[in-house]
Formats: sequence, structure tokens, C-alpha cells
Amino acid sequence: MDARIDSVPPSHHPSSRSPIAHDEIRAILSNLSHELCRPLISLRAGFDLLMGDSARTVAQVENGHIQTMVVLCDDLLRLTRSYLDYAGLVQGARPLCYGSFTLGALIRDVERQFAPEAATRRIGLE
Repeated sequence: MDARIDSVPPSHHPSSRSPIAHDEIRAILSNLSHELCRPLISLRAGFDLLMGDSARTVAQVENGHIQTMVVLCDDLLRLTRSYLDYAGLVQGARPLCYGSFTLGALIRDVERQFAPEAATRRIGLE
């Protein structure tokens, strides 16, 4: 009888498995976040060195591309850290800390984050 190496027994077929448990998802997110943070931090440090290198002048176009990559790298770092925070909260490793914010501080933070992009698109914030 011939058997295929890549065949999957019916009892192990993906459609017959139970859904992934929440603990498994948290563990996957936590491990993935840890693995992503290290190279992202190194990449971010490389951008800082490239932008701070006074011996090398960066053309305006190159500087724009580097700034875009820095923003994307920072976004990925925030995302991976939020997954780590979530995994820590759910596993009970970190206590849930509520903060208090004034409405004015929240509005200033939103304005700080979105005003430059809004201005480039000629959108006014009120």
C-alpha cells in the first residue's frame, strides 16, 4: 500500500480540531511580540544612527523616506508592545491600572498625534 508523506490523517485534519484556546492565543501573541521587539528596536536604533550621522549628509528625499520608515517602525513597536501588555494583563502578570485624564489633555494628545497629518491634507481640527 502506498502512503503519501504529506497526507494528514482525518483525526488530525485542521477542520476537525477544536478552536485555539484563549491561553494559546495569548501565548502566541506574547512570544511573537517578544520576537518582533528585538529586531524592531535594532532597526529603530539604526535609523537614529543614520539620521544622526553628521559625517554623511542625507538628501531631502532620502530624509523623507527615512522619516517614513521611522514612523512605521515606531508604529510596529507600539503594536507589539500592546500585545505584550495585553498578554500580561490577561495572564495576571501585570495589574490593570486605571489612569485619570483630563479632557483637555486627551484633546491635546489627539491634536499632537493627528494635527501634522491633518494639516498636510488641509483638514482643520476643531
